[in-house]
Amino acid sequence: MMLTTQLQQEKDVFRLVLEDKVDDLKALLPEDQRDRLDDFQTDLNNATFDLGRRLQNEFNQAQRILDEQDFSFFEDPDRERKKMFAVNHVNQNPLLEDGVRNLMFAVYDDKDPYEVVRDFLIGHTSTGTKVDRVRHLVNDLEWSVTEE
Repeated sequence: MMLTTQLQQEKDVFRLVLEDKVDDLKALLPEDQRDRLDDFQTDLNNATFDLGRRLQNEFNQAQRILDEQDFSFFEDPDRERKKMFAVNHVNQNPLLEDGVRNLMFAVYDDKDPYEVVRDFLIGHTSTGTKVDRVRHLVNDLEWSVTEE
């Protein structure tokens, strides 16, 4: 049955939650599995929002600093501003893990931080190995087939 298969593969559960496709599935589950899935969904969504908020906060701080700079004497002020953003506020930011540094550029380009994080995480749900690579970004959450 497809329902069982979707819950057996952790990568599939991550994707279902991140794509907000679990509500119909939960209606078909026994109460104990539905409760576990609810808890996992809440934890994963909270971790995703937290990372998005962290990106937004780091971006806002960088913007405040950049707003104090005068880029008008450059031939291409926007390019120089983005370059300074990259060098001083992304690449050298110890609060940003390697995996999320590039996400800051999407936020710089006016993308919603939550959507940026969500899309990034969805992009890492094709294999269990890829989920493992980003697990630390979502508080080391794990889904197991059976309750522990």
